[in-house]
Amino acid sequence: MNDRYGIDKERFEKSLEHDVINKFHPPGCDTIKAVMDHEYGHMIDYLLMLRDDPKIKSLRRKAGIGSISENLSRYAATNRAEFVAEAWLTDLL
Repeated sequence: MNDRYGIDKERFEKSLEHDVINKFHPPGCDTIKAVMDHEYGHMIDYLLMLRDDPKIKSLRRKAGIGSISENLSRYAATNRAEFVAEAWLTDLL
């Protein structure tokens, strides 16, 4: 959240909807609750360093960039921390 989007709920929700359509966020993650859950996923990753866990790395490798882009987002396909936060949101982990 930031002052640009956080100050106006409708603007924030429209931005989230746009981001899902453009595959910047996973399908179904166009709500403020989803953003909070995503950030919670980052905190769990940070505390447990899940992005460096061999099982997570293997899961990500097996899924492949194309599948991750399609089922999560383009961002998750290129960034392990985002993969963890988005996979957390969609119950992939």
